[in-house]
Amino acid sequence: MLVEDKFVDALRATAAQMTMHELQDTRENFVQGVQNTVAEDLSKNGLELESVSLTNFNQTSKEHFNPNNAFDAEGLTKLTQETERRRRERNEVNRM
Repeated sequence: MLVEDKFVDALRATAAQMTMHELQDTRENFVQGVQNTVAEDLSKNGLELESVSLTNFNQTSKEHFNPNNAFDAEGLTKLTQETERRRRERNEVNRM
């Protein structure tokens, strides 16, 4: 497996274990998770990861989700629940 693929896998695996809020609020946990995930594989190749940074992240647009795919359907459900919850909160604030 190429080094780039290992990084992509590590990024995805680490991000999948965290909520959106955890990614935003505890970026250092994300960084540590990525470093821990790739450390052994890189060491076998004589490499070392010096740093990781999470500078920006954003949600995937809804049109890229396939509702017939179980993973995408779960993501769509969570996304819809969160946006609706936030919409209701905004409406409550606006009524005050």
